[in-house]
Amino acid sequence: MSLLLGFYVVTLFVSLVLLAIPPVVVTYGHARIGTQLLFLFGGCWIPALVLFAGVIDVRPPPFKPPGRRLVVDEAPELFALLNELAEGAKTAPPVDVYLAPLPELAVTETGGFFGRGSRRVLIVGAPLLGSVTVQELRAGLAHELGHFAGGDTRLTGILSYTSALFRSVFHAAQRAPFREGTSHSAIELGFTAAQGIGTALVGSYATIYFLIMNVSGRRQEVAADALAARLAGRPAVIRLLERVSVLDATYDLYLKSDVAFAVRAGAMPADLLAGYTEFRKTFDAHPAAVRLNRSVRERKTDRSDTHPSLADRVAFLERADEGPDTDDLRPALALFADPSPVDEWLSDATMSMFQPKQVLKRLPWQSIAADVYTPEVIERARKAAAALHVMFPVATTVTAMFELVVKALEQGDSSRVAVHVEPNVARLPIADQAGVEGQIIGALLTSLFNGALLESGGKVQPSLGAPGLIIALGDEAVLVEQIANGPSAPAELSRWARRLGQVSAA
Repeated sequence: MSLLLGFYVVTLFVSLVLLAIPPVVVTYGHARIGTQLLFLFGGCWIPALVLFAGVIDVRPPPFKPPGRRLVVDEAPELFALLNELAEGAKTAPPVDVYLAPLPELAVTETGGFFGRGSRRVLIVGAPLLGSVTVQELRAGLAHELGHFAGGDTRLTGILSYTSALFRSVFHAAQRAPFREGTSHSAIELGFTAAQGIGTALVGSYATIYFLIMNVSGRRQEVAADALAARLAGRPAVIRLLERVSVLDATYDLYLKSDVAFAVRAGAMPADLLAGYTEFRKTFDAHPAAVRLNRSVRERKTDRSDTHPSLADRVAFLERADEGPDTDDLRPALALFADPSPVDEWLSDATMSMFQPKQVLKRLPWQSIAADVYTPEVIERARKAAAALHVMFPVATTVTAMFELVVKALEQGDSSRVAVHVEPNVARLPIADQAGVEGQIIGALLTSLFNGALLESGGKVQPSLGAPGLIIALGDEAVLVEQIANGPSAPAELSRWARRLGQVSAA
């Protein structure tokens, strides 16, 4: 609060000084009204009025529900757990609990003044519920209640007001309502000075303000971790911290890769939580997951961080109380009377995040693979084969076309194949043709290979977390992109062309 008042005082003091400079110069400097004095008034009074307008024009952002409000009947065990933990933390439980579409767990207070008359709000991300056990969720809820118990959320309104004040002053300094259509140098000077003073004032003060608040925030996180360890057990808190440290990044990747691919194909997954679990099984075996985990574990706390690093939090917890030794390994969604509405709502909320232009089919991942991806793969393969029919007229199936293209590439005929697929390649500069041809051939082989596998009885799999579609052929799972772009691609493609040709002939 004192920091907020300090910014008010500094900003208003600068405004008053700027307002006072021209009269003082006129009175004591015996200056005459002229061009120089006009510039003095413009250069001082305009920034003074702009800063003052920024201070009085503050509009703190209103509280917006972050998702769907839960009622007790939907998750009686969750609300019972909250009441139990609140009693253990010696604080009041949240009044409102919201389900959010992203993996988060947070508390805030809305309304009132300095915590008086405010409503306590808990935000629980549906992806988090689908990723942790009951005991880990217990640890997370205890941590958030620790912020209530420590009074950390009482200043939520002040913090949002302060941020709004910084934005208001900064934006006021950027506004130039008289600048358009005028060329008066004094006005231009005034607004230029306002922009410089406002930016410097907000930038320097905000830097100091947030550095101080971040130190306080890190202390609050450590204190909340200690309470969570006492109420839920130290191992559960550590497991939760390790799990959520990569949850944001991996769920974001899941949305931007697999879910976005499904949306582009015209489908919205109805089982997002189960799909994310499958995505993690594949992704966690990838070297990128190893690098992500290592970077999170080795990262050190920076002074700009609002939370301590994972390593620092775990180090502190290892010195904290052990807590209870019970461990509820049920999935957190078991606290809901019926978990299916959570998935349904998450699918709706995620669809609105993508804002698709077309109407999406709501299907489970398995059906998306069979009913959406399969027709698209077949159509793409047929188009690729049709583009090469003039060059290989004897090929009457996608498999036969795949065989002939592989043979042509083995004979060094890649340029002619690329030109038949995309005639404009021949018009490119010689230096650019090789790179473009490589991209065209790679996409062509992928389409034909996928189509040939399906002609041979293959079935498209959900392929969650994989760098491309997986097609199951008998007991074998084939990742075409990996084969087509691997170091032994020519030999592997030749082997598959012969194999699929034999299946087709039989």
